[in-house]
Amino acid sequence: MENGVRVTINTDDLQIFDSTIENEYLKLYRAGTLSAEQMDEIRRAGLKLPGGQI
Repeated sequence: MENGVRVTINTDDLQIFDSTIENEYLKLYRAGTLSAEQMDEIRRAGLKLPGGQI
């Protein structure tokens, strides 16, 4: 996000790591790492198709 770096928030292998994507967002929010607005911006950017459409 900063300096134009694109990021996504992900999770992998629920059975091994026992963490859903919802939990990953919640952990980032509770830790104060990202605001709700920043996480929504990341989420929306991750859904964009080439050409800018969601």
